[in-house]
Amino acid sequence: TTLILRPFNFDTLAIRAYEMASDERLADAGLPALLIVLTGLIPVIILSKLMQNSKKSAKITAPATPLAEPTTVTTEKDLTSA
Repeated sequence: TTLILRPFNFDTLAIRAYEMASDERLADAGLPALLIVLTGLIPVIILSKLMQNSKKSAKITAPATPLAEPTTVTTEKDLTSA
């Protein structure tokens, strides 16, 4: 769909990588493909760090829950020995 929707005489990085790869110039297509991947990683890294920071701040501001009082469990053996 990228090739169909592009304007005339306008090549994007994806189109350039596709054209080079289809001409079997794989070494030349490597750099544009790598740039596309690295550009996509930047928002992933930013969002990941934001999510980690929000989890840390949620742990700090969360109220502490009181511990439940320990309960004793009575078994049949305890009842018969008494």
